Amino acid sequence: MPARRHRGLLLLAALLPFAALSCAGDYYFPPIEPEKAWSYDEVVEACGLEVDTYGLLPFDAHGDLQEPVTEECMETVGSAFGFSWASFDEVAHEFDVARTPLERVMEGFLMVLGWNGAMVADVLDGGGPVALTQLLSEYEDAYHLKSTIDAGELWFALLYDSIQKVYYYPDLDAKMSYVSNKGLVYIGDVTDEVKEPALGNAWDKEIIASGLIHEASHAIYGGHVQCGDNPDNKTCDEDKEGAFGSQVWWYYNWLTFNAELLDEWFCISVRDNMYLSCFHINDHGDYLPCDEEQLWWTICPDVYLTRSSSISPRTGIMKAVPEVHS
Repeated sequence: MPARRHRGLLLLAALLPFAALSCAGDYYFPPIEPEKAWSYDEVVEACGLEVDTYGLLPFDAHGDLQEPVTEECMETVGSAFGFSWASFDEVAHEFDVARTPLERVMEGFLMVLGWNGAMVADVLDGGGPVALTQLLSEYEDAYHLKSTIDAGELWFALLYDSIQKVYYYPDLDAKMSYVSNKGLVYIGDVTDEVKEPALGNAWDKEIIASGLIHEASHAIYGGHVQCGDNPDNKTCDEDKEGAFGSQVWWYYNWLTFNAELLDEWFCISVRDNMYLSCFHINDHGDYLPCDEEQLWWTICPDVYLTRSSSISPRTGIMKAVPEVHS
């Protein structure tokens, strides 16, 4: 088994805040590590996420796992992202329906690392948060990613370079928390009634998946600010340049290119959870993923969508994109 990746730079940053992080404007990026102990291909192979033909992997149209998650898959993902098995009080094992906290967290990771539908070029097309896009572009160059491959590998790079250890802490007053100068992610209670009803059910796989993008993005953006309509609430971002903007951008790309493959209820669940995240962006008026008309009338099966092999209207690159048919 490969050794845990070296993180001397990030650990140094814990002692000298931001000293070891690359900087652009007011944003700070985690160090890029092209020589990784674990590669995306190893995770894909261990978890059976190879894409031979178009389709959702590892989930089906209802959001259920197509195949059981194997012990090897859980062990590989857990080792790559530093799962604290003791905090979960579980070890790597096979499962076909996520019931335990560890199984639900695994589903979240697999939703990010599996088939995204969007290409690398779609994620980097300029509509997302600027600082996030800049960092992801650096990943594209550092890891020699082709612009036309699925974006799963791009999101893997973000999570892998930002997350060193994952702990389960059910007494946390939020779903997740991130210690940016140490790369630590704390997972809150994902079994009982959700503590933040406005964000949906804690066990929804898309919330956990998008939450991982959110927490990793704190390595770029730092903390949150006061919410415009409720100054006592300090879980908002001023605009799309923040963890919520990054979270919504992942949602938008995943949903835009997968909506037609989902049944109505799974699509609506993902769409609504995305839109609820927009309420944590004080100024989201010009942010396309938070556009109500885009969300409510063109993404989910309120209309019928089919796949075509036309030029992407967003990137100008040949890509299967949704078309609206009457």
